[in-house]
Amino acid sequence: MKRILIASILTIPFLSVFAAVPKWLTSHESSATEYYGLGMAPMSSGNYIEKASENALIDIARQIMVKVQNETFLSMIETDNQIKETLAQKTQMEVLNFLTGQELVGQYADKKSGLYYVCYKLNKVTYNAAVRAKSEEIASIGYDYLQQGDEALDRGELQRAYSMYSQGLDVVEPWLFLPLRDPKDPHLHIPTMLCQRSISIYDGLALTVTPSQLDVLPFTFLSQDISVQVLRRGTPVANMPVMATFAVGAGELTSEAKTDANGMAHFLLSKVTGKEPVQICRFQLSQVAEREITGILAKNMSVQTFPQTELTLSVQAQQIKAYIHNGTNDLPAMKKQIEAMLVNNHFNIVADPDDADIFIDLQTLLELGGTVKGEIYDLNECLVSVQINFYDYHTNQQLSSYNLSQLRVLCNQQNTMDQTLAQCTREAMKRVKRELPRKIPVIKK
Repeated sequence: MKRILIASILTIPFLSVFAAVPKWLTSHESSATEYYGLGMAPMSSGNYIEKASENALIDIARQIMVKVQNETFLSMIETDNQIKETLAQKTQMEVLNFLTGQELVGQYADKKSGLYYVCYKLNKVTYNAAVRAKSEEIASIGYDYLQQGDEALDRGELQRAYSMYSQGLDVVEPWLFLPLRDPKDPHLHIPTMLCQRSISIYDGLALTVTPSQLDVLPFTFLSQDISVQVLRRGTPVANMPVMATFAVGAGELTSEAKTDANGMAHFLLSKVTGKEPVQICRFQLSQVAEREITGILAKNMSVQTFPQTELTLSVQAQQIKAYIHNGTNDLPAMKKQIEAMLVNNHFNIVADPDDADIFIDLQTLLELGGTVKGEIYDLNECLVSVQINFYDYHTNQQLSSYNLSQLRVLCNQQNTMDQTLAQCTREAMKRVKRELPRKIPVIKK
């Protein structure tokens, strides 16, 4: 824009300011052969000649935009008014930048009003010739992206197709004021076709998960293969990202996989850790293009919802029996709290070790450190250690272990022993509750 104005202003003969009111100031209507643009700016402002010249060219651009909005893509696109307005403003600037061959009609300094006027004209034949040349160039590039997208779509490569369509939209977006039509088929409007393809690219998609229902045990190693097939109108879709999540419940599941040539994406369900009796794994397509989407149109055409399918997991009650043995037991209250945790994680705590599948050795150690001087009262330094080992009672094989080593707890010296033990237990359990669940072993009965 700046370049155009500077080039235009250099053509203005500064000394040719009219002494009398010029005719074009009151009669500058565009004709069948010419666009006329009138611009003005207060002479009290800086760079008033440049501003008046810019306004004159904007006046021409607005006249062209009226035709653009009536005849081209801006009137065809189905989108919200805010995006339409943003595109219209952007398109007007592109029209302004594209103007070439405009001629200065005249300039006039009105001392009475303090306004400076500039008038330009643009020959419609010259402008239309430039429009045709540029239209053919941009339409050719846009059509090439359209064809590449269609070819990828025919092969079932939706991500490739989406990338081609969106890249085509980014190419044509600055030139929406041009009649971008296929020279071989004038009925084919390139931007409209790119938009329609981008919107409909996920039409006809269907996802099927196999198996669709499973009976599982919680906290049991599963190694269950799950297959999701993606079809578009019966044709396998290749190289398509599929996302997997637990919609209900929790567990270990492959989070993402891409479809192969047969439209199959493979997932591994390793473990179910949720407590819900019925849990759901959801599989959904992901719109990930091969390139960054930058243009207003391409972003507006992105799909908001995607096809999905679900796998239902029926979680069977599991009665794995565990016995807790206390070795060093400096913190007795911790045993009950850890028992509650282990019950919540699907262990059935038993009183007789011979009835147990799992033998849990729990040791809590409390050591007294030094004295920490305080402003109000002195503190005792207590060091809390927790060691929990899990064994297979039948084979004596160690399955897992958890260790909390010398957690530092500062207790008021005026506390009773019971208060000190309660505080140390409370602080240690904050760590245990956060860290122990990851150490609970996978048991396979």
